[in-house]
Amino acid sequence: MLKNLKLSIFLVRKDMLNNLGSLLFVSAALGFLFANVLFSRFMLYGFEQRIGNLIPKVSGNLYVTPLRGQSYIYDTAEVLHEMRQASLAESASPVLEMPCVLEYKDCRIVTMVWGLEYDENVMDLRGHITEGSYFSDPDAEEIILGNILKRRFELKIPKTEDIKLGDRVKAIFIKEHNLDKFNREVYRDKHCKMVGVADFRDYIANNSIFMPLKALRSAVLLSGRSSSIFIRLKDNVMLEEEDAFAYKPYDMDVEVKHWKDRDDYGTDDLVYGFNLISIITFAVSIICAAILVAFIIFYNTQKKRRETGILRAIGIKGRIFLLFFILEGILFSLIGVITGTGLYYLLQAYLEAHPIIMPFGDLYPIFEVNSYIFTTTLFMAVSLMASAYYAVKSGRENIVKIIRGD
Repeated sequence: MLKNLKLSIFLVRKDMLNNLGSLLFVSAALGFLFANVLFSRFMLYGFEQRIGNLIPKVSGNLYVTPLRGQSYIYDTAEVLHEMRQASLAESASPVLEMPCVLEYKDCRIVTMVWGLEYDENVMDLRGHITEGSYFSDPDAEEIILGNILKRRFELKIPKTEDIKLGDRVKAIFIKEHNLDKFNREVYRDKHCKMVGVADFRDYIANNSIFMPLKALRSAVLLSGRSSSIFIRLKDNVMLEEEDAFAYKPYDMDVEVKHWKDRDDYGTDDLVYGFNLISIITFAVSIICAAILVAFIIFYNTQKKRRETGILRAIGIKGRIFLLFFILEGILFSLIGVITGTGLYYLLQAYLEAHPIIMPFGDLYPIFEVNSYIFTTTLFMAVSLMASAYYAVKSGRENIVKIIRGD
């Protein structure tokens, strides 16, 4: 057996050296296919990792909302105190959300204003300011535009005009939402100063405007109330949806929801769609690899039919040729794996430096060992099966007909 293996290796090495052009072509083709397989799998993995932080990075892992039928959380301070006692909670921040029409340079946009604590520690608005500055103080009648909202304004205002930070805008709070059920007062319109632009890489937040919570409460006469409380858990905590109920504050008229309950993107649908595309790409690449290897082995067997027939006629056994073609197929696929891995790493390095910018974050592939091992094993197995088929077929041909060239 060892003698047969050595002879097969000798024949493979001789054939490879005599056909360097074919070797380079096959290496490039299989390398490209393998890199495509890796990219499709790891791009999905990177997508899942990024989208997993879609809501938590902006609005926390959990959020506390008023019970159905109620508009606001009235005992905000008590709820906050209760929630901050949870051992796994990193921080908690109240938010007041109000529908609003923003008017600037005779243009209007319907949006949502978020009132945030001046020293908020969930969203980290201060860290996401890309233009201008943060609020000057908790009572400041100032707003910060979401990045997408700014672009929407730029499309609406006259082409000769620009958005200038420091200008004043009119915030008109929609009347249907502005009736306090206790005192029935209608909230005032406010003129606020634009001080900055924030980019969260989050579509919902980037389509909104932000005000200091205290200033917004004063503007809409909702002292002490919140629409919700955002809870950020510690970084190592992975909380499932069904576990959110355990964080409900004791005997309070609120409910606690998981971040997926606030998911307006349809995260599961996005992941399913990307996963389907990845599976299709993966299957097509594997099939193409099998066809390519099978074609190369077929080409080699046809090109060397006469030589094979002569070698078999002088006594070299068929199993040696079987080993020869199988080893050659494995070598082709191994070179493809190495080449493809190199190409993939170059692509990953490029995308890490120049990521695909999406509303939910910068998207790039992330390497994952188990997926790589599975892909490599499957790629090699497909190549092996393709090689074995033509090797067996070649070994069964009539020696005399092969030598005659029939």
